[in-house]
Amino acid sequence: MRGQKAEREIALIFDAPFPAPGAPGASGLSGPQVSDLVEQKSTGLEHSASTAEWLTRVVEAPHDFALVYNFVSNLLSDSDQPLGALTRRFATLFDTLFLPTHQMRKSFSAEALTEKLAGPAASRSRHASTIASAASSMHLGVNRLHRRCIDVLPPLQCASPSLAAMEAVQAALFELCGPTLHALVGLTVSSEDVALQARPRSNASPCRASGP
Repeated sequence: MRGQKAEREIALIFDAPFPAPGAPGASGLSGPQVSDLVEQKSTGLEHSASTAEWLTRVVEAPHDFALVYNFVSNLLSDSDQPLGALTRRFATLFDTLFLPTHQMRKSFSAEALTEKLAGPAASRSRHASTIASAASSMHLGVNRLHRRCIDVLPPLQCASPSLAAMEAVQAALFELCGPTLHALVGLTVSSEDVALQARPRSNASPCRASGP
């Protein structure tokens, strides 16, 4: 159920149109127009002269990994840019959905009470399910953000630039969402420790070989 909810909310974020030029999150995208790199109908964005120049350089040198990676990384890390704002919105949603502290606030819910009565096995199962949903959501977020980058910056559709852009997207999202993923894994490890401590231990003494 959590996974389906996450997929719906992620889709809402990435299906929403980018802000119009001049609106918050749209800075740097309006400006002098350059030939056929001016406007992408799929997003309604206009490229600035500097972006258009960079796009031309990518077309001329599609195998320049650093050229693509560094530029896309800068866009994704700038919350004033539409792609950067989109990156932050996904990270915020990811934390809201999966950050353990959000789930701990439900400690007095019927679900939490049922889990306590069921014991460590139920806790391990819930944490494993949450991690699986988080991993699926991260995978979806990476692919959707990468697709948006390609839509906005068409030269990235070629294989080499696309790969460089994908690595930039992965790095940006894992930098923002990594602490939540780490906390989820830590919570699961703690649950495993509790389960080990809860296992019944034998009180039998080890056998000793008798002498002749």
